[in-house]
Amino acid sequence: MYVLHKKLWPGKGTVITKSYMILYSVHDKHEFRTGFYISRHIMDNLLDFAPVSERICKTKVKLTYYNLTLISAHAPTEEKVEVVKEEFYSSLEKVCVAVPNDDMKTLLGDFSAKDGKESYLYPACGGHSVHNKTNNNGKLMINSALERDVPVTGI
Repeated sequence: MYVLHKKLWPGKGTVITKSYMILYSVHDKHEFRTGFYISRHIMDNLLDFAPVSERICKTKVKLTYYNLTLISAHAPTEEKVEVVKEEFYSSLEKVCVAVPNDDMKTLLGDFSAKDGKESYLYPACGGHSVHNKTNNNGKLMINSALERDVPVTGI
C-alpha cells in the first residue's frame, strides 16, 4: 500500500499503479492530506477529480444509471479555533450544494467527531452511540447533516 508522504507526493495529482489509481491533494506545508483510492476496473468511468483544498476533495464516477459524487473531507480537530472550523464547514457546504441533484452523493472523511446519546440526535444518528456525550465537532457535523436531512453513520 502507498502512503501519502510529503516527499513522494506534494501538491495535487494522480498516481496510477497496477491495481488502482490514487487521486490526492496535499497541503503545501504537508500538514493535511485527502484523496481517493480508485479501483483500476472503474478508472474508465472516472469523470472528474477536484481537489478543493488541503481538507476537501471530490471525485465523480459514472455508474450505470447515474453518477456518483464522492466527497472526501478532513475536518479540523477539536482544539482548533472556531473560525477554522467555520471556514471548513462553509467550504464543505459549497462543495455539497454544487453537486447536481441527480447525482448520488456520499460524504466520507474524518470529522474528529463524537456523537452522543442525546435524544435530539436520534433523527440523524439514532440512539446507538458508544459515546455518552457529543463533542463540539460532533455537534457541527450533526447539525450540518440535520440541515440537509441526511443520516450520519460510522462515527
